[in-house]
Amino acid sequence: MPYHEAIYCELEEKGLLNTMEFLKQLITFQETSRKQGADTASANKPRLVNSKNHLDYLVDGLSKAEIAEKKAKKYCFDEAKWEWLGEQLVIQSKAASSRLEGNKLQLKAISEYMHGRFIIETTDSKELGIVHLESCRETSNGKPWKAKAFFPEHKQSLAEEVCLTLYHMYYNEAKELLKTFPKNAGKYALLAKKRAMQACFTEGITESMLLKGITDLVDNNLELAIQSMVAAFGVQMKNEAYDPRLKIAMEKLRSA
Repeated sequence: MPYHEAIYCELEEKGLLNTMEFLKQLITFQETSRKQGADTASANKPRLVNSKNHLDYLVDGLSKAEIAEKKAKKYCFDEAKWEWLGEQLVIQSKAASSRLEGNKLQLKAISEYMHGRFIIETTDSKELGIVHLESCRETSNGKPWKAKAFFPEHKQSLAEEVCLTLYHMYYNEAKELLKTFPKNAGKYALLAKKRAMQACFTEGITESMLLKGITDLVDNNLELAIQSMVAAFGVQMKNEAYDPRLKIAMEKLRSA
């Protein structure tokens, strides 16, 4: 059995699952990065799977950190507050990544994306999560960077993935505001459309414009509602995948 796999088994037996998972991700990331070429930062670093000393050093430090974290939780945190400690670890990781060699802007973008995703998936501070995601979008805009080593489900570039995430955030916010503040809902629907366009997500563009049309109807603005529906219909026709229900809705609006 390879030494690093033996370490996984030992850590699992000791209940140090966070250390085990972190080490696995670190090794996977390094191996994936090394395959990208000899000019990558990882290619010029000791290869963890072949270095017992470095693995032992990492395991020792990570194990101590996990044990300390468990003690901190015991004395300072309850189950409902775990995300605070988690975010502190994310913040520390961002600070550490800024000191690494390589493309600092790319590392910054990935770190901001991770931070934003962590916040929106574990807390109710959606606005703060959006701030970090927008920071990632601005930094990664037009760049071919990918974060597949951290997010295996990614199929597109980091720039497109963050725009796709933001599209969903803005679209859901627009739906929530629809009944109470239709004008604000319309603004979020337009933001959702913009991010969907940047993510090359045709369905999202259409859905955003449809939602914008609905917000205009709720706001008693028939003219704008028709414009939004026509725009959505135009996108669908351009992509040869239009929804017949949209055409019917447009005809009813025009005859109203």
